[in-house]
Amino acid sequence: SSCDEPTTDGEIHEALLLGEERVTVFGASPAYFQVLEQLGKRPADAFDLGSLHTVLSTGSVLHERQYDWLDEAFDGARVESISGGTDIVGCFVLGHPHRPPVRGDSTGPGLAMRLAVAGEGGIVAHGEGDLVCKTPFPSRPVAIWGDTDGSRLDDSYYRENPGVWTHGDRALIRSGGSVRILGRSDGVLNVRGVRIGPAEVQAVATTVEGVAEAMAAGEPDPDDPGGQRLVLLVTLAHGAILDRPMTLRIKRAIRDATSPLHVPARIQAISALPVTHSGKQAEGAVRAVLAGRPVASREALRNPEVLNEISSPVRGSDER
Repeated sequence: SSCDEPTTDGEIHEALLLGEERVTVFGASPAYFQVLEQLGKRPADAFDLGSLHTVLSTGSVLHERQYDWLDEAFDGARVESISGGTDIVGCFVLGHPHRPPVRGDSTGPGLAMRLAVAGEGGIVAHGEGDLVCKTPFPSRPVAIWGDTDGSRLDDSYYRENPGVWTHGDRALIRSGGSVRILGRSDGVLNVRGVRIGPAEVQAVATTVEGVAEAMAAGEPDPDDPGGQRLVLLVTLAHGAILDRPMTLRIKRAIRDATSPLHVPARIQAISALPVTHSGKQAEGAVRAVLAGRPVASREALRNPEVLNEISSPVRGSDER
């Protein structure tokens, strides 16, 4: 069974299945687990988890600190972060039952997935870069509906690295075999020549009391034509207010944990982060709004109305 989010009254939506149906593998999203933690809801306190041996997380990056909470909240069940795509009907990285879990990483590639990373130095087996799969795999798409000449398929997955499936994720493959997904490749920011992964900023922001969720993205820098600056969108816990003291706490936490270049130029609170119908954060839609571009597929979003809350240098913004 999988859960998207807890109900607003704090009950754990559908989680009764864990005990009643003797579930052995339970999957949900990092956002779901984050809300459970903030509500103080520990499934191990409410349900018999004797049958549960694995907790899976997917849909976005599962940050290191969440591993510890999940281990406690689910009574020591093995925690695995997995990642793939609807387009491949599968996962590139999964859990490996014979390897110890690594906080923040997936323990290994999926079967038949010869993974590597592509960067300025070419395609290499280990290191950081764009995640690629060097060989065909059983569920690899061979065509896109209506793409009569194959150009859309080629442009979507093979343009960056001809002949090699390029999935659009930024990853770190370690020599020991584990893989850390860093976020979407097209979401990686370049701030004053430094590449910044939004996930590392978001991970710190959500440790600040009062921050429920966070999304980091780039927007045009009005003081640097052609340049980018970092903006952080946050949703707040009940009763929290994004005033100046809270803004300074968030910025200080990010600076102390990362670097001054990671500190957002502005922080904006919105009612909810935009997500797709499957619950994934819609980073592409946010980037379009921040850049003043039209959003291509609003119908693909579960809550497109929240895009109207996002300000940008093009539309005007409230500096904090």
